[in-house]
Amino acid sequence: MALRGLARVPVATRKRVETAARKLNYMADSEIGRILARSRNPNRTAHECFAYLSEEPIHGEAEQTLPWLLSFFEEARAACHLLGCEIEPYLIPTDPKAQQALGKKLLNIGIKGLLIAPVTTRVVAEIRLNWSQFAAVDIGSTLQFPRLHRVERSYYEDCELLYSHLCQKGYRRIALALSEKRRQIIRDIPEASLLLFLRRNPSCEWIEPLQPEAFNPEGLLTYVKDKKPDVILVYEEEPVQWLSSLKREERPAFAYLNVIQRTQTGLVAERSSMIRDAVRMLKRMVDGGEFGIPERNRIIGYRSVLQSGTSASPVSRS
Repeated sequence: MALRGLARVPVATRKRVETAARKLNYMADSEIGRILARSRNPNRTAHECFAYLSEEPIHGEAEQTLPWLLSFFEEARAACHLLGCEIEPYLIPTDPKAQQALGKKLLNIGIKGLLIAPVTTRVVAEIRLNWSQFAAVDIGSTLQFPRLHRVERSYYEDCELLYSHLCQKGYRRIALALSEKRRQIIRDIPEASLLLFLRRNPSCEWIEPLQPEAFNPEGLLTYVKDKKPDVILVYEEEPVQWLSSLKREERPAFAYLNVIQRTQTGLVAERSSMIRDAVRMLKRMVDGGEFGIPERNRIIGYRSVLQSGTSASPVSRS
């Protein structure tokens, strides 16, 4: 019950069972699972292999440019093994006809469960398949079509938590410096969250976010000199590098939406838990014959962990 992710198993118990299973190299017997599933419902068919669909190959150049694609896959494979199934990586073609061909290929080899990795390099993220034949779960919310069941970060609440943390540290002029592509992916949630936070906390000041056309070294430098922010919220590392030439007393502090180093102040995503729950959701859907685009998509939101690093240390206020 713990490895199947049933809600009635306490979280602490589930974690102990999973730890023991990994230490013992345990892998569920998928054949027994299929027999039990058929005994409960003769019309239900279980499939033991899923597809991990990503915009780039998980090996090769992507290991440098998008290293999380491989780590997501490895997390998914470990979660699948605990459930007695396998998962294989496949590339999402850009051409709709090629996408249809991929769908036929997956059906021909018996794959009906799809785990969709975040799509971050395309402005419009669409996958055109015969969705009536597939069960699918989206990691994140980057797909414009179709709108699937998904697990995602709770950016709105996370940003509010981060702003409150920065305010308590003494920062009053909070700025946003995100690329246009990143703003589209996270749907301008940081800006919306900041506006509401400022209404509730009038001691902090509104600073217009960095405009997309100014997301470059010269534009950011001008922005900092004109707006004089105390702290800048970033996702990519580029803005930090662009301002490295400034004197220390001239540089603003930085807070991160996606922390990757111990010294950074910001939000640490619960990726392992997100992917584990995405795999469990997908397994239940395939076992239950839940195929096609859902009329109402289920969303599991995950709160990030707040890390208090040195990139935004407390400041003194007179």
